[in-house]
Amino acid sequence: FVAYTRIVKTLLMVPIPMLAATVIMYQLSTTHSMKKKTTDLCWWYLLVVYSIVLIFNLLGGGRRDYDYSHMVPNFVPFASLSKDITSAMIHNSRFFDLAGNIVVFAPLAFLLPWKMKRKHKFIISSAVFLLIIIVVEALQQVLVVGAFDIDDILLNFSGVILGILFNRVADKILIKHKIRVG
Repeated sequence: FVAYTRIVKTLLMVPIPMLAATVIMYQLSTTHSMKKKTTDLCWWYLLVVYSIVLIFNLLGGGRRDYDYSHMVPNFVPFASLSKDITSAMIHNSRFFDLAGNIVVFAPLAFLLPWKMKRKHKFIISSAVFLLIIIVVEALQQVLVVGAFDIDDILLNFSGVILGILFNRVADKILIKHKIRVG
């Protein structure tokens, strides 16, 4: 739970001031090019910060006290997931693991589509993230900081879909207020 608290604190204390500064800079900008530069700066900042935190946590930066060498890959869908759901009902920590697997890629899936062409956002974003998730799972197995688990891929990918859907909602809100991103 402490690791999750640290992650949440980092995510709240770093991006929120940047977003506030971006809104202020955007409101003070008088030209379209300055407004675009402001939103691009914010986008890149959030992408880089979240990517660093994500890579650090997914590739073992926060889990050095556990020996993963005995873990074997899981290629059977829903095999470990059904045990995890039952365990999550009993133990709160498993619930946080399940929720974490769903939410972990959602912020990146929220950010990435703004830099893609409109008609390909969902398909390309989904494919790119599926590839990224598979590579991360394979790296966890190879680097012995976790195990390749098809259930993690399914949970991570459901979070990607949520992030992309939130992006679409945010996009509509920004368009309504005549704010351009990407």
